[in-house]
Amino acid sequence: MTISLRAPARVLAPALFTFFVAACGDGGGGSDAAALPDAPLPPPSCETYCTTLMANCTADAAQYGSMAACLGACAGLTLGAASDSDGNTVGCRTYHANSVPTAGVEHCDHAGPMGADECGSNCEGFCAIAVHTCTGANQVWATEAACMTDCAMMNDTVGYNATVQTGDSLACRMYHLTVASESMAMAATHCDHIGLTSPVCN
Repeated sequence: MTISLRAPARVLAPALFTFFVAACGDGGGGSDAAALPDAPLPPPSCETYCTTLMANCTADAAQYGSMAACLGACAGLTLGAASDSDGNTVGCRTYHANSVPTAGVEHCDHAGPMGADECGSNCEGFCAIAVHTCTGANQVWATEAACMTDCAMMNDTVGYNATVQTGDSLACRMYHLTVASESMAMAATHCDHIGLTSPVCN
């Protein structure tokens, strides 16, 4: 008895052809074509964050008086990840800065230096930047923990933006801290304004 090895091939060929067509699609980019995965987001950076924020948050929604202030304050924050949408990180602030054109200017508060309880608490943002910016002869607090203790006693009922420059509030102190972040020369003047006892924010 002779067994033919070719007969099964003739039977299976149409089925195999159908399988490969279904798996590979029609090659024309139709609805059956496999979707390509999204490209990974670039890691957070102060340059990207500040460029986006300064473009999207202006006038009464402005968070910094200058690009230099933004970059200086940003240097005191943890970069985090591009996927962050909460937490005291640059990644979170970048996410909210990018959300402004479609979701509204309220995201400027979240993208700003204080974080507005979306990107960390107001005191967390303030103290991270303060300990990084006001150092040496300009030091106000040696540690973030010491800053957090004093910050808890500051008036946090005033909404922050870069126009709040006087008055007894955390918002006023945050403004002067961002100005101090611009340069060592500015720190020499404005670090004196951010403490619990402030000659300007009183």
